[in-house]
Amino acid sequence: LDNTPDCIDSVSYHTYEASMKLIKVGYQAVKKEYQLPVVISEWGATSLFMRGGEGGQAKNVGNFIKEAKGIGIPFVSIYEWKDNDSAQGDRERNFGLMKSGSVPKQSMEVVNKALQSK
Repeated sequence: LDNTPDCIDSVSYHTYEASMKLIKVGYQAVKKEYQLPVVISEWGATSLFMRGGEGGQAKNVGNFIKEAKGIGIPFVSIYEWKDNDSAQGDRERNFGLMKSGSVPKQSMEVVNKALQSK
């Protein structure tokens, strides 16, 4: 980064559904390597029944936000805004914070509370 212009403010790290243990390891490695703030540009939790349904998704999202704040991650992007009915598999259809009909899931309430407690 020594040869780059001063236009790089952070490093984006895609974690998808990684555990917080793996996220912490990756976060520390990226931060050490680039010595810049690390942002998580994609993380999500499905609301599939076998993964705990909407309640499980809400719990996972809440834990993720709490842990991300705890290690100092300044920005996260949660995948995705709304369930995607046209995705190929059931697993991929259920990552939304909202149902496909724009009805909020429990996870949306968790995100709203986190934003208000900022």
